[in-house]
Amino acid sequence: MLNRLWVRNFRNLSEQIIDFKPGVTVIVGDNNQGKTNLLEAVYCSAAGRPIQGERFSDLVNYHADSGVFAMEIGITNGGRIRIYRDFDRAGVKRPVLDGKGLSQKDISGHIDVVYWSAEIIRSFQESADYRRDLLDEICKKSNLAYEKLIRSYARVLSQRNAALKSGSAVLVELYTPTLIELSLKITDLRRSVLSEVFDTVNHYVPLLPLDGVGELEPILAIKRIDSNKYIKSMADVLMECSAKEYALGYTTVGAHRDDFDVLVGNRSVIQFFSRGVCRVLAVLINLSALELWGGGEL
Repeated sequence: MLNRLWVRNFRNLSEQIIDFKPGVTVIVGDNNQGKTNLLEAVYCSAAGRPIQGERFSDLVNYHADSGVFAMEIGITNGGRIRIYRDFDRAGVKRPVLDGKGLSQKDISGHIDVVYWSAEIIRSFQESADYRRDLLDEICKKSNLAYEKLIRSYARVLSQRNAALKSGSAVLVELYTPTLIELSLKITDLRRSVLSEVFDTVNHYVPLLPLDGVGELEPILAIKRIDSNKYIKSMADVLMECSAKEYALGYTTVGAHRDDFDVLVGNRSVIQFFSRGVCRVLAVLINLSALELWGGGEL
């Protein structure tokens, strides 16, 4: 667990030293006093990177050119690890312990830091992009091969889209079989992960005051493809959409277009339940994934 944090020149925190006690820590205070900045400092010092969408060039205190993170972590054998990092507008330096360099893997083996913002509650309120992002994140946690699979898919998709824009039928046909095979692998893994996550989600549902919500069933919404005959079905759809795809310049079906929903009986949670229930569900999915694959000491 995190025992102590020292941060200097991070956002509006000129210098702070905070001792943490065992259990849950609640940070309170008026607006614009640095509560969120303190949480970000914990994440940056442990993860060695800013939260998604931010850059270190924007995080250094306005009146400074560089800063420091230092943290003390208690580990299971009763010992302690002290980590020290310098950072500046270009990024964060390699962590140091007793004057010797550490790898990020050394740190990740002892502490797992997850940063959640209000964004996570939007997964079941807005577009499918949010749910795809959520699905990708939990799949990455469950299976180290998933991230490589997604990168491979994105690369082939980009190549096929470029071929569509250029009007090269030869190249489109070259990339299509690989795209279909990768899409099937991603789909199978997503189904497996959703099933495992919702086994845990359904363990918690009865403990919460969610009126009308019983057992939850996740459904992977695969656009226009027969999941029982995936490879042939996707190939047929791509053939049918060929003229449209050349006109648009992008691929219209595949894992990059999938969505997922959650059913109670035959009713969609997104369509039939309140925003409050949808927000609770989004948090439950994230908590369940963390419980299953969080790793380290939380």
